[in-house]
Amino acid sequence: MPKEQEKERAEVGVIIGRFQLDNLHEGHIGIFEYVLERHDRVIVFLGMSPNKCTMNNTLDFEARKQMLDKEFKGRIEIHYVKAHPISGKSWLL
Repeated sequence: MPKEQEKERAEVGVIIGRFQLDNLHEGHIGIFEYVLERHDRVIVFLGMSPNKCTMNNTLDFEARKQMLDKEFKGRIEIHYVKAHPISGKSWLL
């Protein structure tokens, strides 16, 4: 990393998402790499819907955690957070 960019590094970066996919796509990987390049520690909060095994929530926490662990091999911390439905259309942490 160039010296001028070193000053811009922050200690902790946070990514919040559900990642209800069998595999991460290039956009997801790009976001993670962007945050990893700019932070010493990266924490990922995986939102988990209270409605399990639905068409929109096919993967449980452990499956998504393993997918992220495999891709980023210990470079990120992964934590569970319960998603709370609002108006039945979206969720909020």
